[in-house]
Amino acid sequence: MSHKLSWLAAALASGVLGFGMLAPAHADTIFNWSWADGTNSGSGTLTTGPNPNNAGGFDITSMTGTWDGLTITLDAPNTFLLNPNDNLLYPGGTLNGMGQHSTFVLDFSGVAFMDSNGDQINIRALVSVLAYGAEVQFATGGGSGNEGNFTISVPGPIAGAGLPGLILAGGGLLALARRRRRQLVA
Repeated sequence: MSHKLSWLAAALASGVLGFGMLAPAHADTIFNWSWADGTNSGSGTLTTGPNPNNAGGFDITSMTGTWDGLTITLDAPNTFLLNPNDNLLYPGGTLNGMGQHSTFVLDFSGVAFMDSNGDQINIRALVSVLAYGAEVQFATGGGSGNEGNFTISVPGPIAGAGLPGLILAGGGLLALARRRRRQLVA
């Protein structure tokens, strides 16, 4: 009987660990974002996935939050009226001219979204991917708005997520199997 339990415990542990190693190389990543200038402000989260057609950039697949107190939704790429947005996020670079660094930046095409009033808004770098400064554009009301501070940060890790959590879960299953085996022997 103990041979069957040890085999079962080993199978469970290897299954749990094997499942963790089958995870995709790049899972969707959630970022916090915020915008502030003298007139407008916004904040929320955006989700990125891999972009197979663009080396180094990540597709922004979801954007939620508020803009001047109104809820927002992400617009599809190439839908901003003034210049085509690509909704891409790039790693590295300096985003504004005040010497503040961001680990992720937008490019000149930027990311477009719509607020709950139906106004279309685009946040983009002023010149290029690694440009100093960022600006906001408004499709309704005449184009470019203010330069401001666009920041992106990665939220902290979720406790117990990933391979360490799977290892702990596998260890717990092994301990449970050992305890059960000892109870059957006694």
